[in-house]
Amino acid sequence: MKKEKSVTSSKKVSKNAVIKAILVITVLLAGIGFAMAAWDDTKSTGDTLTASEWNAMVNNQKSRINSVTLVVAASDSSSQSKAAANYVCDGTDDQVEINNAISALPSYGGTVRLMEGTYRISGAINAVSNLVLEGCGWENTKLLMRYSDSAIDLLGYDNITIRDIEIDGDNRAYVSGTNNEIIDGTGNEDVTIEHIYIHDCGTAYGIELWNAKRLRILNSKFTRIGNTADSDPISIQESEDVTISGNYVYDNVYEYRAGAIEVQDGSGKIIITNNHVSKSQGGLSLTVHNAGEHNTEFIVADNIIEVYNVDLETNTGHIYPYGISMQGISDTPATRYIITGNIINANVDNHNAVANVGISVKYANGAVISSNIINNIATNQENGNYGIYIGDNVANTTISSNLCMNCYYAGIKLEGSNIEDIIITDNRCGGSEIGIDIVNGDYLIIRQNNCRGNSVDGVNVTTGQNSNGIEGDNLE
Repeated sequence: MKKEKSVTSSKKVSKNAVIKAILVITVLLAGIGFAMAAWDDTKSTGDTLTASEWNAMVNNQKSRINSVTLVVAASDSSSQSKAAANYVCDGTDDQVEINNAISALPSYGGTVRLMEGTYRISGAINAVSNLVLEGCGWENTKLLMRYSDSAIDLLGYDNITIRDIEIDGDNRAYVSGTNNEIIDGTGNEDVTIEHIYIHDCGTAYGIELWNAKRLRILNSKFTRIGNTADSDPISIQESEDVTISGNYVYDNVYEYRAGAIEVQDGSGKIIITNNHVSKSQGGLSLTVHNAGEHNTEFIVADNIIEVYNVDLETNTGHIYPYGISMQGISDTPATRYIITGNIINANVDNHNAVANVGISVKYANGAVISSNIINNIATNQENGNYGIYIGDNVANTTISSNLCMNCYYAGIKLEGSNIEDIIITDNRCGGSEIGIDIVNGDYLIIRQNNCRGNSVDGVNVTTGQNSNGIEGDNLE
């Protein structure tokens, strides 16, 4: 009886186990179905993830969980740092040891940490994907360039962070070759460059990246970079979703005072905020050269820009000094320009300058220029000098609450073809010949501006212009 009871009980247990197994399989199948939905590339990314998004999350999680840190010490690092290091440099061709450390990282990436000291490099440090290359602060970790074309090459890799490093061009003593950038790359995604200091470099560019996506250049310093009038410490080309914020760019370049920050043919959202530019002939340049979908949204806010068009040592000048220049092309007007809260000071000696402009906008649709402070001090300025200049093919634009002082010719000037639907209101324009000068334009609203204290006229509208617009309630 006991044996039969035992058998019966065993059968009951087996039956219950089968029922439980069926329930588990059902749940698993439901889970698999949900997972398959998440992996379906045809689905939207609203409630589910595509395969590429899922793989990116997995790789990111691997990096977080399994992150490897390899330590490199310089020849002059402390004995404690050398003892803790995986690689120790000898003070010659130090990029070799650094590149060996980078190559030794696992496929999912990791961190290469450069300890305090000076690393003398004669060739580029080559990045890989999922890399963090970090020093111990730009005050402590220096890359000293010795006859090198570039310091760091990002190549075409993704998910890279470079931080806390000084890059010294050694007073531009090295021979520039085919590369003209200190940090360069093409086709990179998810790149962050933060808290670096680049200086005294004879290359044309400090950072030059092409075809990047989700790029961030943050809280860094650039000085004495370049050797031609086309030099730019930060040059970003044909890139999408770019943030350039909190940087200090000054005294560039030695002989020409060329531009400071340029973004050409950008797309997505381009954010340029809280940068300080000093002793540069050009401040922020944002332009389109090629037709297509470009410049979908630009936010340029809270920057401090000091423009000089003459080198005090060589007495050479630039013909187009500017604070902020934003320009599309005729068949691709840039859209959604937001220029707000910037402070622009210009110290301009004529030196054959064609025009000196605080903010210049051309070929744009839907710009907002508001709450900027522009003070253009002109010396012997025989040509154009304007606070805000609106050129060809600008429409649906608002210019409001700006302060434009001492701009020689005009605080605000509209000049060019196809200018229409512009609102100019609540601006303060004084200390020039004309406060607001309308040479061309129609469907303009010019109201409630304070244009007192100008030598020729407060508001001037050229005969025949703005026939369908409104002008009134201005203080002159």
